Amino acid sequence: LDLTAALHDFHATAALIASLDLVISIDTAVAHLAGSMGKPVWLLVPFVPDWRWLLERDDSPWYPSMRLFRQPSRGAWEQVIGTVLAELTFLGNAPAEALTNKGALLGEHGRHTEALRCYNEALLYRSDIAVTQYNRGNSLSALGCIQEARNAWHRALQLNPRLVEAWHNLAISHRDQGDCKTAHTLLLQALQLRPNDPELQHTRGELFQAEERFEEAIAAFRQSLAVRPGSARTWNSLGTVYQSLEQDPAAEQCYRAALAHDPRHLHARNNLGAVLLSQGRAEEAIPELELLIASHPDYYDGHWNLACALLAAGHWAQGWQAFEYRFLKHSPVEERHQEIPRWDGHRPLADKTVLLVGEQAFGDTLQFVRFIPQLAARGARVILECQAPPLVPLMQGQAGLTDVICRGDAVPPADYRIPLLSLPLLLQTPAETLADLVPYLTPSQDKREQWRIRLADDTRLRVGLCWWGRQTLRNRRRSCPPDLLAPLAALSGISLYRLQLGDDVPAPPYSLVDHTGLIADFSDTAALISCLDLVITIDTAVAHLAGALGVPVWLMLPLTGDWRWMSE
Repeated sequence: LDLTAALHDFHATAALIASLDLVISIDTAVAHLAGSMGKPVWLLVPFVPDWRWLLERDDSPWYPSMRLFRQPSRGAWEQVIGTVLAELTFLGNAPAEALTNKGALLGEHGRHTEALRCYNEALLYRSDIAVTQYNRGNSLSALGCIQEARNAWHRALQLNPRLVEAWHNLAISHRDQGDCKTAHTLLLQALQLRPNDPELQHTRGELFQAEERFEEAIAAFRQSLAVRPGSARTWNSLGTVYQSLEQDPAAEQCYRAALAHDPRHLHARNNLGAVLLSQGRAEEAIPELELLIASHPDYYDGHWNLACALLAAGHWAQGWQAFEYRFLKHSPVEERHQEIPRWDGHRPLADKTVLLVGEQAFGDTLQFVRFIPQLAARGARVILECQAPPLVPLMQGQAGLTDVICRGDAVPPADYRIPLLSLPLLLQTPAETLADLVPYLTPSQDKREQWRIRLADDTRLRVGLCWWGRQTLRNRRRSCPPDLLAPLAALSGISLYRLQLGDDVPAPPYSLVDHTGLIADFSDTAALISCLDLVITIDTAVAHLAGALGVPVWLMLPLTGDWRWMSE
């Protein structure tokens, strides 16, 4: 159709373009006009294009609705026209549906940027197709555009309120952002449409699990498995709930069921190794985890759990090697000051300054500073960076240290850095020599004298007591309800001293000698402990401090303690 006789100016041309579905043009004003109107436009570009069309891309930052069809070589218009012909044939009489289908295929192969362009182009033809908006939301979510994805899913639901998958994805999106209340509301909409859908029930279980409503999570996962009993993913998730409830045998059964349905399920294999370790069966955990990382060497959580199993079983050389994966696992330990070269364990340290970087919890630092004198013995000037101020006064003046700083302080110039818990690997210290390094911390003599005078009138056996830790899922196993320790208070000839800090811990139903109001940092705690005859504690920093001071300490452990306490 030739309507050019009516095209006297760009206004008339724009009016004609507005009524078209697509414009195919060479690099001319018509292309810019169509692009500026948001009209789908296919631009035929020569081998050496104008600067504005850039290089090696088939879209344009100038016009989102534009696609570029480039000559593969100078003058090769035949190939360009052939590509255009194929694309037009593909569009046929239903361009929006065809572009949506093409986008879905691209999305299935992880090519979400290309898929998004297809969906956007499809919406230029028709904006009322719910599945286009739904798929567009999926690609936006995969690209990290969360709010835009939610907007697309909401638009899909405006077009089709019975689109279960859109309700489901919205629920997952809010769950992933920590908004479980909104996620439940959205998921309920999906469940009203498909109450027995196993995938919806699985997500419901995950929501309950995130809220630590474990019994409800179990019920939801069981309901999902009733419909889809072969789901390794759901068996694995059910196992993690049982593990959170400290029902390790039940968790083990779930992980084994998951692996029976899918022997290649990485998380189930990893979790099986972890739950075997948590039951004190480190030697059984090791082959499971070795099998996992043999087939998937980049599965870092497997390496981490293997490290814990190896160390718990006493295989130190291998264990410390694998322990380095703490920097790569899920929720990794931060490896700070990477701008400073890391010491490799071999380079001479004479007259070198080493920054020793404290990591993880206070107890880790208190346990591993024992190796500092070995570094100093190699001629190094050792600077220790502590995680927080309460450690600094205790560490100042300890053997082998040149200086002590706190995280956030200016870092002095250093030749090397070492993450503190990498010292056993780098120094290759045999396990049987660890006792030779104790005691390795000494309290302030002035503070110790103050505590000696304060406790001088107490001639009974002075016993320090600590029973509670931070109530994370991991630490709950470590804590001991203080009422269980009441028989200790009934013993004659014993004074119980409170070493437990914090006001938000359960109070014991018996009296303790309580001087914790005088404790400002670990140097105060160390001075008090040095005046005691015995410390009884759960696995917390107090245990490491008492042990480092050489004070007798009785450590109360759950059925299976942390890797550092080994097994049996």
